[in-house]
Amino acid sequence: MIELAQREGCVHIRDIIEGQDISKEHIEQVIVADLCKGGFIRSIRGCLGGYTLARPTDEITIGEIVRYLDTPYVPSKDPEDRPLTLVFEQVLLAVWGTLDQMTLAQVVAKQRR
Repeated sequence: MIELAQREGCVHIRDIIEGQDISKEHIEQVIVADLCKGGFIRSIRGCLGGYTLARPTDEITIGEIVRYLDTPYVPSKDPEDRPLTLVFEQVLLAVWGTLDQMTLAQVVAKQRR
């Protein structure tokens, strides 16, 4: 997402691979497919095609990206774990609160400094 946000127009998959240490197969079959399905990016076909963000960077929060791609937290059902479960739930609420306030545009701006 950051690679796409930093570039103007369509970005070819090879440009994303050069910027990240991720295999072409993993990017195409997992990451890009999931992000397209989630409505975060669009695929543009043709020789000048590639991928582009589906929405402006200031309308995409880091929280929604992570929430969409990450495995959700499942609290323990064991009653002995209840005190620790309550702590983890509070931590997660704080983390999600922070991530939901942070936009892709803010992350890209901080990275450029």
